[in-house]
Amino acid sequence: MNPGAFALLLTAVLLPLAVSEFRDWCPRLATSLVRWAARRLGDHTARIRYEEEWVANLDEVPGKLSPLLSAVGYLIAVPRMRWTLRRASIATTKPNQLPAPINRLTVRAEFGALDSLLAHPRRRDGGATALIATIAGMPGAGKTTLALNWARRNKVRFPDGNLYADLHGYSPHTPAAPAEVLAGFLRALGVRADHMPASMNERVALYRSLVAPRRMLIMLDNAATSQQVRPLLPNSPTSVVLITSRSRLSALDVDNGAQQIALDVLSAEEAMRLLRSRVGAKRLDAEPQATRELVCLCACLPLVILIIAGLLRRCPDWTVRHLVDKLHDEHRPGGYTEQVRAVFDLSYQTLPADAQRLFRRLGTLQDPNFDSSQAILLTGSTAKQTERLVNTLIDASLISPRLEDGFYRVHDLTVTYARELLHENEPPRQSAIGNE
Repeated sequence: MNPGAFALLLTAVLLPLAVSEFRDWCPRLATSLVRWAARRLGDHTARIRYEEEWVANLDEVPGKLSPLLSAVGYLIAVPRMRWTLRRASIATTKPNQLPAPINRLTVRAEFGALDSLLAHPRRRDGGATALIATIAGMPGAGKTTLALNWARRNKVRFPDGNLYADLHGYSPHTPAAPAEVLAGFLRALGVRADHMPASMNERVALYRSLVAPRRMLIMLDNAATSQQVRPLLPNSPTSVVLITSRSRLSALDVDNGAQQIALDVLSAEEAMRLLRSRVGAKRLDAEPQATRELVCLCACLPLVILIIAGLLRRCPDWTVRHLVDKLHDEHRPGGYTEQVRAVFDLSYQTLPADAQRLFRRLGTLQDPNFDSSQAILLTGSTAKQTERLVNTLIDASLISPRLEDGFYRVHDLTVTYARELLHENEPPRQSAIGNE
């Protein structure tokens, strides 16, 4: 058989098979094209409407090739639909959820670290993730106030709005579930209740799609763990995320490139300035020595200073010396108010039992600084186990990380609280172990 005849015979056999296969394959290809085009819209509810409309119109289109041609037509329409969606949901919806700061602090050194986020090169070259800062510090250090004041000062840098959520990581409430937080964010971004995705993954995808083209500030306050925060992080470098927590959330630094900001207590000068702004310079300047003692008794914690300032305002007949003497009163355990006790209680209650035991025994310390050998004596355990417990207390911001001289530092206020717990929870014979 010559080559021409063989080719003709092969064509006669294969052509009907190819046509039959194409008739079945063409609708599947058309469906794949439409679904790919729908995903490009970046809007969950729009994607559903897009696919449903195409399927509804498909029965009205005659011919086997028509589904493919129809799909190509829908594909061409995608840029116009994306533009319409952007105008409808992004240009007209501008959430503004940030609460007003409880008190307006003067500029702190940590403002500079936050300012560096706005100049980060990832904002210009288009990185894969949002710019994140985690502000960690002990209870009452002013984490939320710092974040809110910075956000207010830079509000103009985020023209597409802001989102805020209290994650209740260290509060009497149950920690906020990420799925519920996402639902609140999506409602703020204009998603109607009947279009709210049911699953967690779909909410994350829709949230990130809506935030991606925007320049927004997202504040996640009082976070408990990195796992609680991760689903709430956008994936666009045009947005900035501020996270406050009593823990350092080190995993976010490793996995998400978060900038860690350790918020210490105020300097003596900052503490005096805050107290003056609340009480007035005239009253404090009349008793400079007592005022300095008062600031020291407050451990330079913004929360405690504000409580003390409130006492002075409510009791205008009190002198500063009188208040200092009351704080020294041995008949008032700890020398600080019930509000501060509640703040410390919450941090303590979240610790594992063995870390709670170590924290209580810090109350046996005569000096608020201790080294690793003293910590081992307090725990009665191995060096490795003791290091784990100490790191747990550091992550909870109840003690400061080890200094260059090898010592860990505990604020006097924290030691006083530990002593109260020691006397309440351990018999005298056991509580004396740390001094042996």
